[in-house]
Amino acid sequence: MKRAEEIGDWLAYEFIEAFSETDPAQENAEKLKVWLEEEHRKSKKSCISLNSILQYGPYGVREKKARDAALQILEQEKIIKFDHGGKISYVILLITDGCHTTLLESI
Repeated sequence: MKRAEEIGDWLAYEFIEAFSETDPAQENAEKLKVWLEEEHRKSKKSCISLNSILQYGPYGVREKKARDAALQILEQEKIIKFDHGGKISYVILLITDGCHTTLLESI
């Protein structure tokens, strides 16, 4: 069932890519935002490694160039921030209440 869902997502992405005039990086940023929020709800962690996005992220951001473009948009919109400490780089999901931006709680 999961594989069928992934194939459906891929077909939908390809259709949109072929017939859409919107910016693919912006679309990827929105998909990545939704995916990061879902991952937070599942795992209760506010950070995820950049490599995990390439492996498990939504179709469209599993290539480094597309991932980086989407992440740049999310960073500019103050939805995420980066943690480049150590050998592994992480994306940290932020939450905005309209006035204040805070880190989501990690367990």
